[in-house]
Amino acid sequence: IPGKAFGVICREPISEGDVVGEYLGEVMTEDVKDRRYMSSEQQTEEDKEWIQSRLDRGQTMTGCYLYGISIPQNTTKNKRHSGQ
Repeated sequence: IPGKAFGVICREPISEGDVVGEYLGEVMTEDVKDRRYMSSEQQTEEDKEWIQSRLDRGQTMTGCYLYGISIPQNTTKNKRHSGQ
């Protein structure tokens, strides 16, 4: 679609609360994100190991894929629909 950016195009309607995929990556706190991407003076050994593991795999360190999300307090519905 001309003029559109990243997003999802679906063949079926998606209702609020529907699970469309499962994220298996790390969920970072704001503090961890800031240490790893913005403040090298405050990095822990764990942060340094994480950064090196990304570099070893040829992954970028831009952080451009980080977005603010909120995690629902009750994830029972999500677990049921994702087959867990």
